[in-house]
Amino acid sequence: MYYFEVLVSSNKFHGDSSLTYSSKNNIQVGSLVVVQLRSIPTTGIVIKNTSKPKYKVKPIAEIFDQFVLPTATIKLINWLANYYPANISSVVSLFIPKQLTQRTAETSAKSINTLNSRTLTELPKLTTEQNTVINKINNDTSNTSFLLHGETGTGKTRVYIELAQKQLSSGKSCLILTPEISLTPQLLAEFQNNITSPTYVLHSNLTEAQKRNIWINIILSTEPVVVIGPRSILFSPIINLGLVVIDECHDSSYKQDQFPKYNALFVAGHLAKQHGAKLILGSATPNIADYFLFESKKLPILRMKENATGVQHKPDIEVVNIKDKKQFSSNGQLSEVLVKAIKATLRNNMQSLIFLNKRGSARLVSCNTCGWVELCPNCQIPLTFHQDQHTLRCHTCGFSKSAIINCSNCSSSDIAYKMLGTKSLFDQLNRLFPEATIMRFDTDSTKTEKLENNYDKVRKGQVDIIVGTQILAKGLDLPKLGLVGIVSADSNLSFPDYRSEENNFQLLKQIIGRVSRGHTKGRVIVQTLSPDSASLSAAINNDWDVFYYDQLQQRQEFNLPPFSFVLKIIIQRKTLKSIHSTANRVLTAIKPLDLPLEISGPAPRFNEMAMGTMNWQIIIKSKKRSDLLQVISSLPPNVNYDLDPTNLL
Repeated sequence: MYYFEVLVSSNKFHGDSSLTYSSKNNIQVGSLVVVQLRSIPTTGIVIKNTSKPKYKVKPIAEIFDQFVLPTATIKLINWLANYYPANISSVVSLFIPKQLTQRTAETSAKSINTLNSRTLTELPKLTTEQNTVINKINNDTSNTSFLLHGETGTGKTRVYIELAQKQLSSGKSCLILTPEISLTPQLLAEFQNNITSPTYVLHSNLTEAQKRNIWINIILSTEPVVVIGPRSILFSPIINLGLVVIDECHDSSYKQDQFPKYNALFVAGHLAKQHGAKLILGSATPNIADYFLFESKKLPILRMKENATGVQHKPDIEVVNIKDKKQFSSNGQLSEVLVKAIKATLRNNMQSLIFLNKRGSARLVSCNTCGWVELCPNCQIPLTFHQDQHTLRCHTCGFSKSAIINCSNCSSSDIAYKMLGTKSLFDQLNRLFPEATIMRFDTDSTKTEKLENNYDKVRKGQVDIIVGTQILAKGLDLPKLGLVGIVSADSNLSFPDYRSEENNFQLLKQIIGRVSRGHTKGRVIVQTLSPDSASLSAAINNDWDVFYYDQLQQRQEFNLPPFSFVLKIIIQRKTLKSIHSTANRVLTAIKPLDLPLEISGPAPRFNEMAMGTMNWQIIIKSKKRSDLLQVISSLPPNVNYDLDPTNLL
């Protein structure tokens, strides 16, 4: 009889270690098995042989010996459970497809399709910059992680394809991550048109059967494969990994908001290290913390500024001050300048993209006369208006004050509590341009197929005006685009968070980049309450370096990432009394640790109420991440937390 330690995938198991089972067969480490967990058949992974325990153990019920995960995967599971503390079973479930039985495994294995021969597209000649970057990455034997800081339109995808071809020719597989499921069809087409290796798309919109079949295809493949999709593809059963690409690496969707609350960039880094693979982080607007990490560790940062078409079309950018009420006397959210620009673009048979950040419904309090925004005196982030209590509150430190009647800066009584929405904007455009074909292009169209069809119509010129949200700022190529209108360039600034300026810069830079991709010279109209804001100025002037160092200085002053590590403790209770009771228990549990922590709160979160539940938080900062891991281990039961959060809302 043989004995094995098995990691199980079940929400019924809340332990933090493996379980021991027996078998008459000597099972290979990494094999998938079915075991009984409280009389329920449960899938698990054999992680090691062990000696016979002193207690009675259950036998392994089924063995999928055709599915053997590599040692690198076992190591990644253990690392992930420790780096982002979570129930081990919740980590294991990331790596195993649901409803895997012997019958489905055999059926799926028989359904593996060999790819038909493809007619490959002839790629244009590499630019000098592309060629330089590719050679540096391929020939660098001392570094495996690279930050590709490439302007919009410089051809980062072409670089990814060349790097993938190199690894595939060496018998190694590739993972290509994208932040939005809607971007996978475009990326898939580019790869399938240029490589012959099996290429799979894997994401949450597929059925469980489809995901299971693809998983089986990957693990049984006898040749290297390419897998394209969101952060979850990091847990694909790749046997020999040579390349991991994280495109649009600045995007917040790379951080999972459910346990285990991992950051895909760090998981990818550890995965690449286990396989000895190359890791490429690509973006026109990399995160400040990531850039600083590469700088401080002296890792390669590769810049690309040359347009891939060889033609530089810098757009004409015009800023419209929303405080100029004459501009908005007739057309609501749209200035006279923007309306005239749309008319001119229609006459030229080009497309207009009218961009509105859907998140721009935050309760920002600002002055229509001077543009002043009420800030927290402690945190220097915008205060949030709470209508029910008629107060302004900071959701980081808890500071509050009565709602203002007059502007603190100029004493004007013209105070705005504005909310914008895509539906009202869409309706307004239909009234102004009844003959135009107008399409909303956002994630409300949740089905990937619909998004793909809409994007195809846009590319073919069947749409005149596109009303878009953040999804259009993420890598889509719109060749007939002649105008970008940004309805409110301040929407991200309304969020009381230290990354608001950074997020705003990234969004503005990305959306301006839609009309800067080299197809034709375009025009950008930016409507703003704050024409002098740092993020707007940097985006318009393409001044990354000044913005980066300015933001670093501010963060160092307030001990914010990347100069500290952050833990957000989330307290969700039905009553205020229960909130305070739980908060006191948390603080009491932390105190004996006697660690050099900076604690803020408890204070209400940005969304203080949700589904009848009150949401509060405690923010803890430390110079050592290990200190925060100690805090987590001391927390009372049923207290939620987020280590390395992307925001403090």
